[in-house]
Amino acid sequence: MMLLRVLGAQGPEPGPGGATAGFLVESEGYRLLIDAGSGVATRLAEHPEPDAVFLSHFHWDHMADLGVVGYRHLRRRRADPRLAPLPLLFPQGAWAAGEELATLGVFDAVEVRDGESRALGPLTLSFAATVHPVPCLAVRVEDREGCTLAYTADTRYHEPLARRLEGADLLLVEAATTEAHAEVKALGHQSAMEAGRLAQESGAAEALLVHLPPDQDPVAALVEAQGAFAPMRLGRSGQVWRIAHPAAAHAR
Repeated sequence: MMLLRVLGAQGPEPGPGGATAGFLVESEGYRLLIDAGSGVATRLAEHPEPDAVFLSHFHWDHMADLGVVGYRHLRRRRADPRLAPLPLLFPQGAWAAGEELATLGVFDAVEVRDGESRALGPLTLSFAATVHPVPCLAVRVEDREGCTLAYTADTRYHEPLARRLEGADLLLVEAATTEAHAEVKALGHQSAMEAGRLAQESGAAEALLVHLPPDQDPVAALVEAQGAFAPMRLGRSGQVWRIAHPAAAHAR
């Protein structure tokens, strides 16, 4: 079984008490942090430290708390020098921040690319390029039991991406707008309608709508997405999803 904790699900900035992108995935006691947006470090402090971090891209709403996560690990390494640097996976050619932390030995920086797969503990990560203004990778995470989580990261609607993330038990799919505010799509994002369409085309069992701005009506976005994919739910900070294959995910 795979466990997903939604630490943050808003974008491009958090609303009151909220947080931008951050998702903690756990299987067999191994913990992977996917993105580290604004407000994520506060919620992450409620849980054991991750064993690795995957950063989908270097936009602030996905990496603003990366330094704070690094400082947390740095303090642990000073208390226990046997601790290794924290593996940090990110798109090839996108290392635009974190040099100071790298020199302090906080992160073991690992560049990954479109089409590549990496094993981390009991997890296998597969990466797919998205359509965004900066290098950005979606990720498909599978554990040894076959439980599968997929995350689109930020992207314009891109039908080939659905095939690359095919058949996930739970899909985290971004939308930054509804069709009523479609101008945002030009910045490299999807509407809720397109997010639903991508989820449907991917064959996901269930999906969470994430990255919605705090000043937009989430219910209106959800209804729009459900027009294309009925099993869509809203992603919210604090959610815990238990993912068991081949059964659908279950939240509590």
